[in-house]
Amino acid sequence: MRKADVAETLLSLVGSAERARSFVGDLMEEREQGRVWFWRSVTRLWLAMLGRDLLSAPLAMAISCVVAWFLYMLLSAVLALAGYVVVTLAWGIAYVLNNHTGLALLTDLLRIRFNWPPIPDAATYLVQAVVLFVVAPFHIGRSSARFWRGHEVSLAVVMLVVWTGMSAFVPVVGIGITAQPAMVPVMVNTYYPPNQPTPKRCYAFGQAVRKAIESWDSNKRVAIMASGGLSHVVIDEEIDAMTIEGLKNKKPEVLFRLPRERLRGGTSEILNWVALAGAMEDRDLKYLEYVTTYRSPAATGCGMGFAYWT
Repeated sequence: MRKADVAETLLSLVGSAERARSFVGDLMEEREQGRVWFWRSVTRLWLAMLGRDLLSAPLAMAISCVVAWFLYMLLSAVLALAGYVVVTLAWGIAYVLNNHTGLALLTDLLRIRFNWPPIPDAATYLVQAVVLFVVAPFHIGRSSARFWRGHEVSLAVVMLVVWTGMSAFVPVVGIGITAQPAMVPVMVNTYYPPNQPTPKRCYAFGQAVRKAIESWDSNKRVAIMASGGLSHVVIDEEIDAMTIEGLKNKKPEVLFRLPRERLRGGTSEILNWVALAGAMEDRDLKYLEYVTTYRSPAATGCGMGFAYWT
């Protein structure tokens, strides 16, 4: 391509094609000035036309870029969700075909027995990255450029400024689709002798877990959950009342007095609540309800407590 064609293409990005053709024609008449002078003149013209173009309709262009930003986020959300569905289906089909074949495939289909492992996070992150940084910006940018034909470079400059500001002040960057939340299971031996921990040790263990989380250099949100009922298989309402009193009123000394000889079998799961109380000792307990679910005259059943910390 001749230098005149290249110059016309560059100048047409910041002005009309007719003006670009006229300017280049004038410059080509001064051939004796040399190649360096020609490109220096083209550069000066390009910058001057860009500046004039930016000042011609800055507000309208900025509003257009703001609208494009929200359209970009909407399109990203739709495409990311669609991509996640496609990846999920592909992952499931691949797993089924690789692990269930022949007669086993037919019998498992009839019994709906498929239980494939979670989708690798790398797959979902790849879908999000392609959507956020390639597909959605391309379509929004192309549509905006068609609306501002002849002002593409000015639009790109304004869009860079506006979108940078929107990224800083509008907390909607990214879609956040992941295959599953990261979980760290923590086991407390409440059941098996001879080394079940005391209530006091469980409370201290919960405090240590909280300190470990607070010292983690990350901005991620962390939720702590304790699994286990109150007294069962035989309901012990006295033990349950002691536990609830200590949790509700932030009285670890009450929890420490829980008799170890009565924390046996399923009732020993109360120690999970005690550990969680240590981790949440600086938070307030929102107590909801205590329900005794007796199943027989022999008091078999389970004491069910419902509460959370805020």
